[in-house]
Amino acid sequence: MKKILILIIALLFTGCGIKQDISMTINNDKSLNLEIIKVADNELIDKAINEENNTDKTYTDQERWAYIESEYLEQINTTGFKFEKYESGEYKGYKFYIKIDNIDDITDDEASFDIDNNLGIQSSKVFKKEKNKYVSKIYFTNVELFEGEETEMLFSVTLPVEPISHNATSVSEDKKTLTWNLVSSTDKEIKFEFSFPNEQVEDSKNKNKLIIGIVASIIILIIIVLIILKIRKKEEF
Repeated sequence: MKKILILIIALLFTGCGIKQDISMTINNDKSLNLEIIKVADNELIDKAINEENNTDKTYTDQERWAYIESEYLEQINTTGFKFEKYESGEYKGYKFYIKIDNIDDITDDEASFDIDNNLGIQSSKVFKKEKNKYVSKIYFTNVELFEGEETEMLFSVTLPVEPISHNATSVSEDKKTLTWNLVSSTDKEIKFEFSFPNEQVEDSKNKNKLIIGIVASIIILIIIVLIILKIRKKEEF
């Protein structure tokens, strides 16, 4: 309930700030690191406390942190995430991080992952695999609740190779880090496709073997045809 409340307050009071930055790193060994920063500015935290307690006052940092802890700690203790306090200027909140040992653990043909449920990634299916290609199945549905001048909601993924395709808002110089601005995006799906380098090599080797096999079969067929023609010519004489 408190999470819903703080989002509604963000709508009612313009100028208050919410930031949620989600960073995913997919490594060559198929492990995945996820880091999430969720913060709100002091004004928004004060308004949330006032709304809940039917008061109208300004709170100390100690009181604000007490409210934030009551907002998150019970929830995140069951997620498997590690976490630490995060403070930047007027913004206060938490940084959460987790490592998934193998991306295949969160890959399934029926994958569908709402980014709003980011702390539930361990029990979710995020990717679909098509041969050696991984396809993201990540959506976001509650972004409209974050709309406002002081709001920032970003998602980024760093891949071990350049993606095959994507619909990111911006791309790093090396083309391996993709970033989506979820507030301004009109597409409600985070799309990217990629293959791991070793699987790309293996796929290339398999294609080469297939080509060699086809060529060898054609050569053998030609030799057989030539032998048959030679035998027939001998029989004719």
